Amino acid sequence: MCGHYPGTTQGVSLLPRDFVRQFKREMARYRGRPIPLLCLYNSGSVLNEEEIPDEALSGILNEISRRDDIQKVVFESRPEYCTEQKVRGIEERLGSREMEVAMGLESSNDTLLALTLNKGFTADEFRRRVQEIGRYVPFRLYVLLKGPFLTEAEAVDDAVDSIRFAQTLSPREIHLEPATLQKHTLLHELAQAGLYKLPWLWSIYEVLRRVGEKSRVYVSPFNHMPRPLRIPENCPACTERLRHQLIHHYDRTFDLASLQRDDCGCRGRWQAEMTRQDSRPMAERVAQGLEVLLRDSTLTTEERS
Repeated sequence: MCGHYPGTTQGVSLLPRDFVRQFKREMARYRGRPIPLLCLYNSGSVLNEEEIPDEALSGILNEISRRDDIQKVVFESRPEYCTEQKVRGIEERLGSREMEVAMGLESSNDTLLALTLNKGFTADEFRRRVQEIGRYVPFRLYVLLKGPFLTEAEAVDDAVDSIRFAQTLSPREIHLEPATLQKHTLLHELAQAGLYKLPWLWSIYEVLRRVGEKSRVYVSPFNHMPRPLRIPENCPACTERLRHQLIHHYDRTFDLASLQRDDCGCRGRWQAEMTRQDSRPMAERVAQGLEVLLRDSTLTTEERS
């Protein structure tokens, strides 16, 4: 889903000071403005030394320690890098500031985790690791809405099931991440081949309706880097209004009633899409989808030559 390739160094090695310099440059953009909450995300795992060297992270923590206004720091990471030793060391450097770790669960379905998302863990493995992490640091979890090869109804069902699974792990926050289209991703290639459509905004509403207002699930505001080519939508008549309702009202109030009052003629088309089924096993869908992409790629290469 995430098109991080354009944001890499294309194989060029960075020195620890390069990371610190980048951090200082970004922080300078907010000079004179208080930053009570700082999310330190690298589109990967900040706590993985192969991504962010310990020397670089130490330099960044030094910069954070100079800011009296920063009250809380959220670090993005996969669970296997959240060792107690690493977390304790960071907490010592942060002093009185609060620490939180953000982790992507995406789905609680082992088949999807393995075949469509390549996450490298099962739901039970994730549960055991997160329960261990939760003993020494609070965390937030991310759940994906509509990864590759899913019908609209399957995507909604999986997001609901995954949020309910996430709730059993007692995270501080749960964030619903509706898929977006970015270059250099499987989703983009599938969409270009006519094998994938982004989730409807109605599907986001449906997930929130099913899990209920008390779940207090945030909806991520589609502000990914690199910037998506497309984000979830309905029809032109209601898209902007419903996006605004989600991000600027629901995310601040968790008020589902206001979302349920909204309606539009395109809702009937979404309901029709929700009835569409795919009887093929997931492994077959993946194999056939990748075969189409490989064939299209070969044809494109031959056409260029």
